[in-house]
Amino acid sequence: MGLGLGYWPSSWCINLLELVHVSTQLPWWGSIALVTLMLRVALFPFLLKSSRNTSIYLYHKAEADKTKEKLAKAKSSKNQMEMKLAISSQFDLYRSWGYKPFLGFIGFIQIPFFFGMFRMCSLCSGLPVPGWETGGTLWFTDLTAVDPFYMLPVISGVTTAATIYVCLPENMLLISSSSSRRVQLNRTER
Repeated sequence: MGLGLGYWPSSWCINLLELVHVSTQLPWWGSIALVTLMLRVALFPFLLKSSRNTSIYLYHKAEADKTKEKLAKAKSSKNQMEMKLAISSQFDLYRSWGYKPFLGFIGFIQIPFFFGMFRMCSLCSGLPVPGWETGGTLWFTDLTAVDPFYMLPVISGVTTAATIYVCLPENMLLISSSSSRRVQLNRTER
């Protein structure tokens, strides 16, 4: 059909959706769900790496706070040599844990893809795409119409809130501390 004719994330998503729809012969709602699942699976390793990195930092937060305190003292004394030593010791500590401070930003890689998915659905609902009027399911049979019960935004909001809750620092700390306890228990059993 040639729907996506650009180099923006929404065009990539349209091309991927069209490829999935044509090659699998799924209805449009199934193709949208499959493309979303494919993107989630493809981005999962990046998000897992970012979450693991954050949990490493949270597990060692007490030590990190001490080094940050030393760095703040060095900055307040305006002694360049002390500041360089404090920064160096902080990054040495990070290296010993396997923590990379800038790896937390890798989670932002998902933004253009899922913004592209949103734009793709908006663009395709305005285009004369064959089958979008009847390609839905359940209460949203017409993909070109607005959701009459606003269930899709509610479902999206609930799943986003659940993802944020699961990725809260307190919950990551619980997960990382329980897994490290298991590792320590396994080492003592041997």
